[in-house]
Amino acid sequence: MAMRRAEFLSLLTEGLNKVFFQQYKEQELVYPKIFDVQKSRKRKETLHTVAGLGMLEEKAEGVGINYEDIVDGWEKDITHTSYGKGMRITRELIDDELYGVMAKRTQALARAARYTIEYYHARMFNNPTVTTYHSGGDGLSLLNASHTLAAVPGSTWSNTAGAVDLTWGAVETALIAFRNMVDDNNMLISMEPKT
Repeated sequence: MAMRRAEFLSLLTEGLNKVFFQQYKEQELVYPKIFDVQKSRKRKETLHTVAGLGMLEEKAEGVGINYEDIVDGWEKDITHTSYGKGMRITRELIDDELYGVMAKRTQALARAARYTIEYYHARMFNNPTVTTYHSGGDGLSLLNASHTLAAVPGSTWSNTAGAVDLTWGAVETALIAFRNMVDDNNMLISMEPKT
């Protein structure tokens, strides 16, 4: 049902000092600073990994080298989700409303869209140990003590130390753990946290 004049009589009458609607300043969007946002024209996108090679091995002079195959890794499908919302307002309410509230209706819709985008991106960090909303290529949660290594069957690595209070010591421990991240061959990778 459309919003009608009968529901907004105060906005049709002169004499209001101020009408508060969408009065707050919007915060800068956070998600583009954390996520690699890309455009897509497909229903779903597929991510695929291929593990590299492990360390070179020492060999004696004149002896042949050992060979290693590159290992196929994991595949992750990302199916796009649509979101939407609208509002209906009678032409008479738009024409007769005196305080500009109905003229700002698109601002309200834009704010709802911004909030929705930030909410769903933040949900990954607010629930990093569950797979309800997201999972990595190995099917495990973002923070998990048993991430699998594609090139070293049966091996796992951890990117969590459990729940801890946010202290300088906890941040320092996290930075050390971040620098100890490994690739699918269990070799250290050069990672520097930014956010």
